[in-house]
Amino acid sequence: MSDNNLRLQVILNAVDKLTRPFRSAQASSKELATAMQQIRARFQELDAKSGRLDGFRKASAQMAVTGNSLKAAGDEAAKLATQFSATNRPTAAQARLLEQAKNRVTELQSKYNGLRQSVQRQRLALNEAGLDTKKLSSAQRELRQNADETRQALDRQQKSLKRLGEQQARMNAVRDQYSRRLEVRDRIAGAGATTSAAGVAMGAPGVAAGKSYAG
Repeated sequence: MSDNNLRLQVILNAVDKLTRPFRSAQASSKELATAMQQIRARFQELDAKSGRLDGFRKASAQMAVTGNSLKAAGDEAAKLATQFSATNRPTAAQARLLEQAKNRVTELQSKYNGLRQSVQRQRLALNEAGLDTKKLSSAQRELRQNADETRQALDRQQKSLKRLGEQQARMNAVRDQYSRRLEVRDRIAGAGATTSAAGVAMGAPGVAAGKSYAG
């Protein structure tokens, strides 16, 4: 192997040795970024499930309250209807009160039916998502635990990515410093070659004259 080829091989080996950690760090950075995206997606999924559970709990509570109001309104309407029927000559005020009571029952019944359908739809969706609506407390507790674990995993990945970024910055600085040294060395080598060539050119006439004189 010639000196030039040997020197080139040494340089290539040095560059490979220098950039290998950088390439490895880049691959690790991509893996971390992908992992963080997956963790964020998981966190968003858990957050959405938690929101749906809260919505189901509120809708169920509202349905229960509306159901109680509907029962009370129905009892009141039934009482007024009994009184109205028992009166030989019911007054207009009694008729008006009975009509208002019936309207109240109709209004609450419509509201209750809507809430019941909403709760049924939400229960079905939550069951399909693997959340048992019959065990709301345990389901929410499990979601909070999963969310905490996911948040901790995200924090760890972010710290790892930060450390990796700092490592890459240090390696970039080392690589740039190495590249500058190579450039300086090449300039010095080029200047030396030029000087040597000039010296040979200047010495050539003297050698020729000496040969002529000797002849």
